[in-house]
Amino acid sequence: MSGLIPEETFALVGELLDEPMTSTITAKESQRFALAAGDMNPIYFDESAAREAGYRGIVVPPIFLA
Repeated sequence: MSGLIPEETFALVGELLDEPMTSTITAKESQRFALAAGDMNPIYFDESAAREAGYRGIVVPPIFLA
């Protein structure tokens, strides 16, 4: 394979590199992150806006999980 990904790295696709982690994220933590990132999407702050967008409740900004 040729490209930007080295073959030894590409060979790791699908491999478990470490044990999965779990954590509890509070709405306050999630909302503080969204504010700090300047992402004022109402689905992060308003329950009804999140439900109208098709979610079960307030959403955590995806990049927060990284």
